Amino acid sequence: MGCVSSLGVGLAKSRKEIDVVVIDGDGSLLMRMGSLATNGYYRPENMLHILLDNETHDSTGGQSTVSHNVNFIAIAAACGYEKSIYIHSLRELEEHIQLWKKTKGLTFLYVKIAKGSSPNLGRPKVRPYEVKNRLRNFINNEG
Repeated sequence: MGCVSSLGVGLAKSRKEIDVVVIDGDGSLLMRMGSLATNGYYRPENMLHILLDNETHDSTGGQSTVSHNVNFIAIAAACGYEKSIYIHSLRELEEHIQLWKKTKGLTFLYVKIAKGSSPNLGRPKVRPYEVKNRLRNFINNEG
């Protein structure tokens, strides 16, 4: 938790021929806000960073975060993201993703979402090393 954009920036820098879309949660990003500065420093043209903010650590039990007191858009912009945009609807999200595919550039999209997860939400059944191997195979076009 908290490392997805670091993984994303590494992948984007090492595989410039692919588009990297990072989907982050507010709790995760709060844990590693320094990653925004690192991402802005390296500025991979092929990375889109989407933040889903529900003011909650939903995946660990629904504890509240302090995201309501953080201006992620301003922070991402100050850290060097070329574009940092508040998204107000699914239609707007789709439009900005399509625009990013055409224009590229390190981009941050902020999406406010509702709290809560499905009561039947399953937990991972794969071991961490299996996730690593699956990701490695996918990245290397073997899977």
